[in-house]
Amino acid sequence: QVCKYLSRWYNVEIEVDPQVSDHYAYTFTVREEPLEEILRLISKTNPVSYSFDGKRRIFIYSVGESHR
Repeated sequence: QVCKYLSRWYNVEIEVDPQVSDHYAYTFTVREEPLEEILRLISKTNPVSYSFDGKRRIFIYSVGESHR
């Protein structure tokens, strides 16, 4: 749910590794924070990481898993 919201808010496509999507839940309010700051906070609180592909697409994956 959070990634769907962030996708719309920041006009990006977010692809979440299926191993991550059902394991973590978040509640927060977005005001004017940059998307990368939000992703950085998420990755500090849970064992996930993220990467950008340069085309407004973001991949979120478990730490230790391979990514694209």
